Amino acid sequence: PLVAELEYRTWSVFQLNADTQDDDNDNDNDDDNDIHILLSKNLKQGTKKSHRAAENVHFVKNFIKGKINKEVYKQMVLSLWHVYTALEDELRKNATNPIYQTLHFPRELERQTALEQDLQYYFGDQVEKMKQLDPSECTKSYVARIRKIGQESPELLVAHAYTRYLGDLSGGRVLMRVAKKAMQLPKTGEGT
Repeated sequence: PLVAELEYRTWSVFQLNADTQDDDNDNDNDDDNDIHILLSKNLKQGTKKSHRAAENVHFVKNFIKGKINKEVYKQMVLSLWHVYTALEDELRKNATNPIYQTLHFPRELERQTALEQDLQYYFGDQVEKMKQLDPSECTKSYVARIRKIGQESPELLVAHAYTRYLGDLSGGRVLMRVAKKAMQLPKTGEGT
């Protein structure tokens, strides 16, 4: 349903961008900004129900209350590392895709390195061993989906990038404060 909604709401935005890309180089920045604003609004509207549902998951509710199992949290960070590794690899591979290229900001957005720092904090000498272990079935499935669309329908990577970067980074700021307090993490940000 999310993919159908995103295609309905945003395909014309992508197509407009691809069609007009070479037409008027003088107004490229303004056009890109308008397209990004329209895309952002449509993505926010199109994912509102899913976002609300995600906020009401048992894990998230407990997390916000400061009820955090550190071992579960460490596994979540490891799972996110697998997901971001796949996502950022596919985004880089498709950076020149005419539909996606104006949305690619690796320097500003990529999270793999930060997640590796968190893994180092949590697993120390065992970090490389932990990265080699098979992730959960859910994580494997998500990574496989990202790899598949990266090869077959790279424009759909936008939905995954939107969810991960805006969801994880925006909501993550709130959750970071909770995590620091609940798990007594350093104020300097290690582990978050």
